[in-house]
Amino acid sequence: MENHQAPHPVIDFTRSRLVWTTKAGSSGHWSVIASASLISPTHQALDQFVLAPAVMAGDVYGSGRLPKEPPFSFQIFASRRQHTIVREPDISTAPALTMDSTASNDSAFEKLAIDVAEENRNTIDLDKLSNEAVSTSWPLTANVELCRPNGDRWVLSFPVNHINIATIDGKNVFQVETGPVLIPHALISPTSPASVMSGFAIGYVFFNRSDRIDVALWGPREIGNVASREFRHYERLEAKVTLFGK
Repeated sequence: MENHQAPHPVIDFTRSRLVWTTKAGSSGHWSVIASASLISPTHQALDQFVLAPAVMAGDVYGSGRLPKEPPFSFQIFASRRQHTIVREPDISTAPALTMDSTASNDSAFEKLAIDVAEENRNTIDLDKLSNEAVSTSWPLTANVELCRPNGDRWVLSFPVNHINIATIDGKNVFQVETGPVLIPHALISPTSPASVMSGFAIGYVFFNRSDRIDVALWGPREIGNVASREFRHYERLEAKVTLFGK
């Protein structure tokens, strides 16, 4: 199709996963919903972190009530060296007391493996984006490149969960609103009130052009004596945005 350029290897999020095996021998398999890779000035991959979706905590293999009480959700992001678990209490009459945690993989698990599958996808010309192009290219994946002052480059990858398309004054326009994604702390304002865990904030990303993104990031709040999170920080970042489709 005319909106496509040469194929390029990108993450296939439908086949990628994170798998842990606890020291007690129980295995947990997770979908991967976002990736953040640090690339050196010489184009070497220095590290990669992947984000799994949030789920409610449960009494695993229990015979009674399976959801934990008081209820809370948790979400993991990890590299091949370490992991962070983000815990969020539910607002209830007896909210759970939760705490985020970071540890080396070896200290907490018998094994933690990250299986990132790739496939060749077509680059989509954003100037020619249309309903037809999105329909024939679905599902879409985005790569966002952001640079630090020292020359290091972060590549954020994630599936596009929602995109708007219209024709305004004869011109095709679009806007992607998606997430959650991992945003490296090194790329945002040092005075940001966003919650930063192991060098990352978690939030949502918005863009309607190829040279910048807007991010809305989670930050701390307190309801009574219970710590929780809300959207606390907005920032606009210069970037190189590329969309891929089948």
